[in-house]
Amino acid sequence: MIKYEIIGHNADLKIKSFGRTKVGLFVHSAEGMMEVIYGTGAAILPKGGAKEKEIVSEGPDREALLINWLSDILAFSDTEDSYCFDFEILLLTDKKIKTKMKYLSAKAVEDIKGVTQHKTKIEEIDEGLEVTVLYDI
Repeated sequence: MIKYEIIGHNADLKIKSFGRTKVGLFVHSAEGMMEVIYGTGAAILPKGGAKEKEIVSEGPDREALLINWLSDILAFSDTEDSYCFDFEILLLTDKKIKTKMKYLSAKAVEDIKGVTQHKTKIEEIDEGLEVTVLYDI
């Protein structure tokens, strides 16, 4: 199973993410967003000296929760100029997520201005779950 697929979309960007579980789907969504912002080379940055950050996000349903969580990661990454990785989900319900992640200082190659909820729907597929998220660039 592929983790995510980046889909061009006019002045916006779509990323379709996949996961065998809800945890996998959320993690792959964040990884896809980070790849767009920092490029595929960010995945081979030396991981020594990485710092840790905990993020707690809430939403009225699982789609809004995903959007809010991605928005919180994006805001942190943008304000700290940091590539975020190794997302460890400590708690995940349909309305709350608590995550520990690592981050390193990095230079962005693409600017994502925001995460939108436009037509975001988590759907069941044969291999698990999928979701397409639209980003403002």
